[in-house]
Amino acid sequence: MADKKANSTKYTAVTFLANQGIAVKLSEKYAIMHHKFIVIDGQTLQTGSYNYSSSANKRNAENVIVLWNMPTIAMQYQQEFIRLWHEADVLSPAY
Repeated sequence: MADKKANSTKYTAVTFLANQGIAVKLSEKYAIMHHKFIVIDGQTLQTGSYNYSSSANKRNAENVIVLWNMPTIAMQYQQEFIRLWHEADVLSPAY
């Protein structure tokens, strides 16, 4: 899921994912979709400022934290993802 503003062009990471058959949604409800988190296996959470980009990797000061075996916290983030997912629009493949 991403914000529509920065991801509506033909050559974005989310477009690439949609073209590979991976479910992607875009939201225009918010100016920027600034969440950065991954819920893994319902118990593990990765979150922080890290932007999952080349610049974040090579040039920026970023942080990330992984919380292992924290199902209560992971569930709260999962619920936020589900809420956002339901209010966003499907990005159809471009080809």
